[in-house]
Amino acid sequence: SIMATLTTKISESVTLNGNVFGNEQTKTHTLITTVRQDVINVDSSASTELFNFAAARAGLGTIEDAKSKYIRLTNLDSSNFVTINLMLDLSTDEFSSIVLPAGASFLITKDTMKTGSLTTSLTQLDAIHAKADTADCQVEIFVAEIN
Repeated sequence: SIMATLTTKISESVTLNGNVFGNEQTKTHTLITTVRQDVINVDSSASTELFNFAAARAGLGTIEDAKSKYIRLTNLDSSNFVTINLMLDLSTDEFSSIVLPAGASFLITKDTMKTGSLTTSLTQLDAIHAKADTADCQVEIFVAEIN
């Protein structure tokens, strides 16, 4: 299969009291074989599954375990926030949540995490869900995976 290199950049720049602050971080992600980019309508009355993780790809909404190298979620709304739920275990409803303000992005470069006690043992994510605040919002997803 064809492989590509994804280059990502994060840049900050602010001038405060005549002093310039900020930096730029560039990272390359090699051996990329699959890229998915889509805009998903996120409901304000119920949680929406953006995509799930599984042992094997089962469809467009499935990312194979340990294959994602870069995931970006961007709230495209101009005024409402979206709650992102990182689902650790769908069978027990164990998850961690973050608020994604209007216009903000959230990056994930490893599809494992842990909640609770401090540990270095991480759990494979089962899925990523989202719920809009007071009105439906659109969330852009960008996923780059290795084969």
